[in-house]
Amino acid sequence: MSDIYRMFALIAAGGIAILGGLGCSGPTTASGLLGDLPKQQQELPANVDGTIAQYAELSGGGEMAVSGYGVVAGLGNSGSREVPSHLREYLTQYMLKQKVFSPMTGTGNVSPSRILEDLDTAVVVVTGIIPPGAPPGTIFDLQVTALPQTQTQSLDGGYLYPVELSLSIEGAAGVARASKPMAEGGGPVFINPFIDPSSPAEAAKLREGRIIAGGVVLEPRPIRLILYQADYARCSAIEKRINERFHTSPPVAVAKNPSVIEINIPLQFQADYERFLQLLMHMPVRGGPAQWEAQSRKIGLEMQNPSADHDALALVWEATGKGVLPIIQPLYDGENPLVAFYAARTGCRLEDATSVQAIARTAAAKDSPLRLQAIGELGLHRQWTSVLKPLHQLLDDPNELVRVAAYEALVNLDDGLKVQRVQVGKSFYVDIVDTSGPSVICASQSLQQRIVLFGRDMRLQQPMFLSTPGELVTISSGQVGEPLRVYRKIIRSGKFSDVFNVDNKVFTLIEVMGSPPYRGADNSIKGMGLTYGQVVAVLNRLCESGEIRAKFVLQPLPQMKKIYQSPATVGRPDVPQL
Repeated sequence: MSDIYRMFALIAAGGIAILGGLGCSGPTTASGLLGDLPKQQQELPANVDGTIAQYAELSGGGEMAVSGYGVVAGLGNSGSREVPSHLREYLTQYMLKQKVFSPMTGTGNVSPSRILEDLDTAVVVVTGIIPPGAPPGTIFDLQVTALPQTQTQSLDGGYLYPVELSLSIEGAAGVARASKPMAEGGGPVFINPFIDPSSPAEAAKLREGRIIAGGVVLEPRPIRLILYQADYARCSAIEKRINERFHTSPPVAVAKNPSVIEINIPLQFQADYERFLQLLMHMPVRGGPAQWEAQSRKIGLEMQNPSADHDALALVWEATGKGVLPIIQPLYDGENPLVAFYAARTGCRLEDATSVQAIARTAAAKDSPLRLQAIGELGLHRQWTSVLKPLHQLLDDPNELVRVAAYEALVNLDDGLKVQRVQVGKSFYVDIVDTSGPSVICASQSLQQRIVLFGRDMRLQQPMFLSTPGELVTISSGQVGEPLRVYRKIIRSGKFSDVFNVDNKVFTLIEVMGSPPYRGADNSIKGMGLTYGQVVAVLNRLCESGEIRAKFVLQPLPQMKKIYQSPATVGRPDVPQL
């Protein structure tokens, strides 16, 4: 997959433009340098007309598939000795290079060849998608799959050792190659907790899993604006307009030639670079302040159309800057709920505190299709304490999705009043949410290993008994008030651990299961050393059996955003669509 995305759109921009060159000095400004299109080409959507999207497209740094081969260990006897000859040499050399399984890593002086021959390990194909525009250091999820036609039974409980990920040319890892690594990865394998290993059809799915937040981007990729038609004056005008809107050092936009402008993502947008790039493409550049004001009023009228692209129109408002506030402020309390929300969203992002109340109204409106968006928006603005109260109230909403959205917004705001975060070992977090609503356990499966308990004093029912498939974990107790008896099976040896006596609080059980084994002051072993995925699977079964009276919710996987599709080209039959 190429890292350069082109729409091949040809939008003529042949109007009269003031002649000039890059780096030219003189009295001219960005205003007025972009000429009008010929009349027959002026019928463009309001969210495109006069914006950067009319004149240019984003290129470079797009969604990139990467892949590689790696070794998953910790599988007991569920792995495989089968390794294709061309991979054996590659993996042996790579493990030596990484000093995997050496005295320096505390794993003993075991040779790579012996490791590959052990049923405790399996060779896997590792794939991932680097998000569009992702700078170095960005984390992303990985997919691991046991090699086809091997005897690997399950990757459950495994750990992917360090792996290099290069540009994926063949859709998967292809053959081992020495291309420059674009990312690296590793970490514990997460298996879908809903898989039923007793079903042959389901058991096959145990051969694949996810490494949550397992990939890290290594290499920067230049992001550029490519003009549809080379023009020194237009390129210079766009460069100046961008840098006037975003006052940063180094500058956001640097024109390289008549058709290329390099883009540097500002520091304040590094954590939300996708929104920045969307904002960039919706920035008005033709004309000057008077024309931008007229365009903003036109957008207000277009917003009244139920079929309009409200999100894109609002991005034009936001990209224009604070000058639009007098135009949109009267819309916060308008009768049209769509217009009111998107106007208020723009106001929030342009630091207008009067917009918060309108966003809170949408968040509380039980019949609003924009409810979750409004809750998410409240979670972006920690500069205002007024966003906390409506979010606290929504934690008790009967709609589980609303409660989860409110919790996520409060996490973004670092709210310690309603959300208590505890790290379990070094691998995952447990968030305990203070709520009077029905008990819910939510587990993430993307970008962060995290279990959320909606309810501060969630407990297991007593008496009870549960043994998970393969007897990995057994939990039992007598009458109310007696401690839980918990022990696990050691997959490698088939033996059972000592019995752990714990109280019946759900959080205590999670902490014991997920903490790494260590010897306490009383010389007894503390922590069962289960992976995050294994802990999640146990919680799911406890909820399913009624031992925990809570609903179990697995976070949906996010969809990759396609921010490199130019607004000017979407829906055009002459332009290939992503």
